[in-house]
Order: sequence, then C-alpha cells, then structure tokens
Amino acid sequence: MVAIRQALPAPEADDASLRRIDIRHPAYPDTNPALLRLNAVDDGGVDYDIAFVACCIVTGNTWARAWLATRDADGRLQRAARPPDGVLREATYYLCLGADVAEQYPVLPSFDHWRFPHNGMPAPWSGVTIPPAPPNAFLKHKIAAAARDGSCRITARVDACEVGHLVPLVAGHWFASNNMEQYCRLGFDHRAIDDEKNALVLCKDVHRLLDTRWLVFAAKQKQTSGAGPPPC
Repeated sequence: MVAIRQALPAPEADDASLRRIDIRHPAYPDTNPALLRLNAVDDGGVDYDIAFVACCIVTGNTWARAWLATRDADGRLQRAARPPDGVLREATYYLCLGADVAEQYPVLPSFDHWRFPHNGMPAPWSGVTIPPAPPNAFLKHKIAAAARDGSCRITARVDACEVGHLVPLVAGHWFASNNMEQYCRLGFDHRAIDDEKNALVLCKDVHRLLDTRWLVFAAKQKQTSGAGPPPC
C-alpha cells in the first residue's frame, strides 16, 4: 500500500495579529482615516526612511520641510528624531510640514498627480549608485534587459522569468508627462517606456506582485556604528 502524506496545514491568517503603524495628518482628528497605514515588518516597526519618503510623496515631495512627530501626555506634538536603528515603533506618528502644525496641507489624490522629483531626490535615494551595464547597440528594449540581467533580480532564479516594467505600461501617460524618457538609453524612442532602463527580469509571480502593487523597491540605509550610515 502506498503511504500518502498528510495534508499540510492551512497557512495561518495573520492579518488580525499583524501590527500596523499609522501616520496621521496633524490638522485633523485621530478619528479620521490615517494618512498612511504601514505594516510593522521591520523588526517590530517600520523603516524610518521608507515611512518618511512615502509620506512626503503623497504630500507632493515635501521632504525639504517635513518632519515626523508624536504626541506627549498633554497632546502636544514633539519632533520624532530618526531612531538609532532606523526603525519607527510607536503606534502613531504625525507628518508635519514646516512650523505650522495645524496647516491643512493637501494630499495627492492619486499617483497620476505626483510629479517625479528630477534633480531633487530625497535621501537615501539621492545616494544610490547603480553601476552602468555595458550597452549593446544590437539589442533593444526587453531583449536588452533580458541579456543584461540573466536571472530574476529578486530571487536569482533563471526559470519561469519574464521582463517587467518598473513604471508599468498602464502609467504610460504619467511616464510621458514627467519626461521620463530622459533616463532611457535610446532617448525619445517612440516606445521609451519599454526601454531596458525601465525594465528588469523577474520571476512571473514576483512580476505579478509588482504589477498589482504588492511589491515595491525602496532604498534603505545600512546600519553601522559611528557616523551616519551610508546608503546601500
């Protein structure tokens, strides 16, 4: 008789137990929806830079004057410094812009309204360097990206892979209106959004996560002792 292995247990539903951190608009009551709600997946909290930059993006690239705060026992806002380990662990933070904490600053209603910050990238993005790949004049677009990467850029797998877009095809109008062609190898090609500079090889499942916005790429800083950590 052939022994049949017992069925694997169903995965635990952890949505109810997963801790979340709210970042709120200080000019509105805490009974209103949060500005952002982020899963505490970084050692029990949220990476400071990821949370800060995300908030500044939805408020129109405000990193030059934005700061995070918490409320003290008397309800007053106190500036929240970047923690030594770079992880926010309080349950609630507030994004303040400038000195007027009661400012009813606007929030972008959608990605289509966001303008790419040419020559004004925030840290740690401003410190990221990407080694240039050797150009191949005989290859273009997806074929060039596949030849450059060779395997999934997340898992290193070589099977069941395909070429995905960093800025998706459905955001083609945003790509054009923000002059993203300037970063392409082929310049103002008629299909600039397909340029290999906007493409990378991914496994099919990872590619789907990227296209459905369950996966994003974010710059994070290495934690080191002594002076400020260098960007990775």
